Amino acid sequence: MLLGLVAGLVFGTSVSVINHIFITWLLRRIDFSKADQAKGKVLGGYAVRYAVNFLALLAVYHNLPVLMGTGLGLTMMKNVLAVRYLLAKGGE
Repeated sequence: MLLGLVAGLVFGTSVSVINHIFITWLLRRIDFSKADQAKGKVLGGYAVRYAVNFLALLAVYHNLPVLMGTGLGLTMMKNVLAVRYLLAKGGE
């Protein structure tokens, strides 16, 4: 059970990192002077991200410990970025 949880955590974290890299890559390529096109591209990027998250969870739904680890792993980048932001801001 613990091995499955760790495997899911590694899998979910890797998917989360790939999603983060994809979104930052997309945001760097967007020309924000054209607001309508930028909004469509950002929404499309987040739709792809959510689809990838759904597929990652769907791929492991048959194994509960791996599913739990994957769910935790998918939230890892959010937590890492939140902690980095708080540390950079000095806890203000």
